[in-house]
This record gives sequence, structure tokens and C-alpha cells, in this order.
Amino acid sequence: MNKLLPGLLGIGLFSILGVAFLLHSKNASAAAATHLVISEIQVAGTTSTDDFIELYNPTSSEIDLKDFRLVKITADGTTDTSVVAFEEGDAIPAHGYFLWCNTSSAASLSCDRSTSGTVANNNSVGLRNGALNTGELVDAVSFGTVTNTLGEGTSLTAPVASSSVERKANASSTEASMGSGGIDEFAGNAEDTNNNTSDFVVRTSSQPQNKASALEPAVEATPTPTTNPSITPTATPTANPSTSPTPSVTMTPTPSATPIPSASPTPTPTTAPSVTPTTTPTATPTTVPSTTPSMSPTPSTIPSVSPTPTNPTPTPRVIARGPIFNCSVHFKPWRLFNKIYFFPFIVCERASN
Repeated sequence: MNKLLPGLLGIGLFSILGVAFLLHSKNASAAAATHLVISEIQVAGTTSTDDFIELYNPTSSEIDLKDFRLVKITADGTTDTSVVAFEEGDAIPAHGYFLWCNTSSAASLSCDRSTSGTVANNNSVGLRNGALNTGELVDAVSFGTVTNTLGEGTSLTAPVASSSVERKANASSTEASMGSGGIDEFAGNAEDTNNNTSDFVVRTSSQPQNKASALEPAVEATPTPTTNPSITPTATPTANPSTSPTPSVTMTPTPSATPIPSASPTPTPTTAPSVTPTTTPTATPTTVPSTTPSMSPTPSTIPSVSPTPTNPTPTPRVIARGPIFNCSVHFKPWRLFNKIYFFPFIVCERASN
């Protein structure tokens, strides 16, 4: 049992950690988008029109963009303003990117589509599937103050020139982890809690990607579990082996106390022989002579009874004869403390004619 206990505890511990890992992965993937998202935006570069909007496809299937469009609502605007309406042939590969930019940056950024549209601070930018104003709002990013915002959550502060805001790969992503050499650099951009401030980080140096960029499967669950194994170093199993052996060892000494009562019977017989003085035989003859007048000559024969403890059966002795009664002394054996003692008693019988 002692050997099994640490193993069972270890299995229990790893089972608990496994469940925690699954729950963590479930929570992490719960924020992962399953639809097209806006993954990076720059609202100004060398000039105020050096704008771009990058899209990311976190799904495992290519998505045709011909029914999609990018729109914006200005600070006091009430309706959509078109930035770009995608056309036949515009598509975004699974785990891939698609880049729109203003025509002034089309050549330098190798944009997949470019128009004269712009985005700026105090704009709310949205990706719609369908017509202006009525198409399904798939995703949105807002900057500054917009009266009729498209969402989502708290507005972002517009990035300074030549910097951008980029959607996180997962909840724990930072600017460093998303940047060059970071753990999330190639982990996609799938974090989507519908709150811009939770979903985006500021990139001090923009890094737009287009259809030709490497595919980046969304792996938001992988960075987080790397912290779990470091918690797993069996702090509990090492403590358990030291405690489990001790209870079983303490149990074994207890039965050794049982042999002690066997010594108690022997002392008892030693005191018993001292109680057996031969005083009892002398008390009995004194009561017999009162019944017969002619017993006085014969009591001298009674002392012969006491010296015969070794005699198995003493013979009865006549102690008185008369015209009416004849009396004699008899001895009755009694066993006391494994020894036999003979006690005298007088028997008187009517004399025969």
C-alpha cells in the first residue's frame, strides 16, 4: 500500500493537471475567432494617406471576398462610408492574409487591393458581408471618439505615424511576443473577445502581411500550456512518499503487548498453603462429650489423629460406650490447595441390646 500510494497520488495529480489543461485550452480557444477578422490597421505613415487594413482568415477553408467590403463611420457620421468593396477573384486562403491599402502605399506594401479610401483617428472601421449599412457586420475596430460607433467595446487610441494596432494571437500575447522573434510571431491573429482594448496590441513598427505571406494557423492554445508544465514539477508527490510510510510502521509494535497476562496465574498458589494450619480438627471434639456422660475416660485417643496427614484413610476410633449410645471418631478427607486433609467427626449410635 505504501508503494502504491505515491503512484496513486501522482496519477491523481496528473489527472487534475490534465483536466486543468483542458479547461484552460477550452477557455483560450473560446476567444479564438471562427470568421474573418481585421488583424492590423495603420491610420498614417509618412503621409496621412499611408493607410492599410489587413484581414486574417483563422478558419481552415479559403474564403471568397467578393461579397465583403470594408467601411468606416466618421466621428459624427451616421452611415457607412465605403473604403473598399472586394471583387470577383479576391479571396483569402485558410490561415492566410489579405491586404488593402491606400493607393499611395500600393507599390511599397505589395497590397492585394488598393483604393483611394482612407481611415483616420476618430473613425470606426467595419468589415461587412453584404451591402453598405445593412450587410452583416463581421468585425469592427474603433479609434478615439465616434458618435455612432460600429464597436467593439472600448475604442483604441489611434497609433502614431508608421505604427499600427495588431490583433493578438491569443489572450497572453504582447507587443514583444507578436514582434520579430516573439513566440506569437507566426501564431496568427485569432484573439476575438469583441473588445478592442483586450484584443489588440500596439506595434511600434508596422508589419502588414498579404496573400503572398506565409500561412499562420491559429495556435492560441499552445503558448499558454507551456506555463502549465512548469507548475507540474511534482511538489505534491515528493511530499507524499515521506508521509505515507510512517503511519503503517507505527501500527506493527502494538501486538507485542499481548503476551504479558500469561505471567499473572503463577503468583496466586504461593500464598494459599500458608492459610492451611491444622487448627480445625481441635475445635470439633469439644462439642461431642456433652451428649454422653461416659465419655470422660476415653478422650485420650483423639490426639493420635493429627500426626497422620500422610495416612490416606485413618481408621475410626471408639471414644465412648454406654448402655444407650456408642460413640466413635471418624475422619473425612478434604482436598485443599492440592493437598488432602482429614477432619474428625463423631458418630453416635444407639447401643444394641
